[in-house]
Amino acid sequence: MAITTKSELLDTAKTWLVRPGDTIIDPFLPDWLMLTEQRFNRERIIRAMETVGDFTLSAASATPGRIPLPTDFLQCRNIRLILTTPVALEQVSAEMFTRSLADDVATGQPTLYAVIGQELNFWKKVDQDYNGEIVYWAKIPALTDAAPTNWLLANAPDVYLFGVLVEASAHLEDPDQLVKWETRYQAAIKSLIESDSRGNESASPDKARYGSRGGYGGAPTYGGIATPAIPAKVA
Repeated sequence: MAITTKSELLDTAKTWLVRPGDTIIDPFLPDWLMLTEQRFNRERIIRAMETVGDFTLSAASATPGRIPLPTDFLQCRNIRLILTTPVALEQVSAEMFTRSLADDVATGQPTLYAVIGQELNFWKKVDQDYNGEIVYWAKIPALTDAAPTNWLLANAPDVYLFGVLVEASAHLEDPDQLVKWETRYQAAIKSLIESDSRGNESASPDKARYGSRGGYGGAPTYGGIATPAIPAKVA
């Protein structure tokens, strides 16, 4: 059976659990799927989760040194200002920024940034508008009834299936099945990572690091794995 949608994934999971007609476990299927996707995001399973977005720091903003994080943000990789010669910014801890820089009224071209709560905070506060680029780990889009597929399910349905079976076996307190599916899950993840790495061996340094974008709004690829379109500009 092909696994291309959320419903096909969960139906296959029930079959592999040898409970294809068992409606007792149906209420738990969404929880097992949710826990699997949380694990993907927590473990940052593949470089294809790295996403490139652009933003503008506006001097006219009411908060010229702060902008909201992307809605799918997990962790920052790097940020640079897009100038004639792009300039990379240095990340500092939220504690250091709050203690030493948050109340500094100096203005000019930013050189430092910190992730604080749900915002990116910059120092110095901008004296003019600056365009920037952020490379970050993005959450894998959750499978829903309205959005029943995503790039990971399309490229690695086995990773999704074995992940759900691990969560199901843990919930059903079946240690033998838990060990079996965890072994299959780890093997599928290893294969996915190796495929991703092979695809990047021949890529240029920029493509190996950031993926191939083909312009904002296009679908970047990593090691031949198609990933989602670049998210909308961070306001």
